[in-house]
Amino acid sequence: MKTVLITDTDASLPPPLAAEYGIVQVPIMVHFGEESLRAVYDLDDQAVFQRIDASGALPTTSAPSPGQFAEAYRQALADGAEAILCITVSSAVSATYAAARNAADLFPEARIRV
Repeated sequence: MKTVLITDTDASLPPPLAAEYGIVQVPIMVHFGEESLRAVYDLDDQAVFQRIDASGALPTTSAPSPGQFAEAYRQALADGAEAILCITVSSAVSATYAAARNAADLFPEARIRV
């Protein structure tokens, strides 16, 4: 059975490692003032800390939308996934889990575990 692993970028997986194992990362957004960047894709952890050191200001973050998770699920299923395992940051600290769970509900016929 082909199982696809989907996570959010709070996992801080280096893109080459994620690619090697076929892990899909749905990006959390990092906001520096009016500028919004996708964690991992637009800036890595090192760049975040460099910006904090340079500016003295902490960024804010926002969870991926259910639509972003739905698109990741849709693509995985289209690519032949028979099951999807989605691991997110804790629901106690982020809305990411709820977004992933809500998106999974859009695919009642699919084997998706969040």
